[in-house]
Amino acid sequence: MNYNFSNSQQTVTINVPAELLAYDTTATFYLNDEINRLSYQVTGAQLRSFQIAVPGNSAQIFILSDDPLTESEEVENDLPQTYNISQNYPNPFNPSTAIRYSLPRASTVNVSVFNLLGEKIDELVNTELQPGIYEAVWNASRFSSGVYFISVEAKPLGGGEIFRSVRKTIMLK
Repeated sequence: MNYNFSNSQQTVTINVPAELLAYDTTATFYLNDEINRLSYQVTGAQLRSFQIAVPGNSAQIFILSDDPLTESEEVENDLPQTYNISQNYPNPFNPSTAIRYSLPRASTVNVSVFNLLGEKIDELVNTELQPGIYEAVWNASRFSSGVYFISVEAKPLGGGEIFRSVRKTIMLK
């Protein structure tokens, strides 16, 4: 399990103690990220020190398997059909709030916070994401009480119309 609570991408190293597990170091395995529905093909030897980039404000849960993740019809039907941003919750909040958004297509996503003057004061997400439902958490403990705006922008990787939406939120200390 990997957590990244910073705004920027971090690289983590996964170290599986091969000597403690009975598996072939020359065999092919898959590190399956169950949250983001991604598979990483690795050899047993690579598992001793395998590096993975964790996007800002995200988490990953890995399961070591002989098979990559596959999309079943049930999972495909659960994918969002449209871009959407929900109102943050709680609102008003102190000191943190969660912003849920959905992506029907793989997209470059930016989630930012602006003050009343329109100045960007925080960036929560700035990465490529696969289709799905995501949640970004804004910890505003270093900011003063007031009205803020949370912006979500998603640019489809294959081209197409850019999705933009803004929600107003209130932080009360």
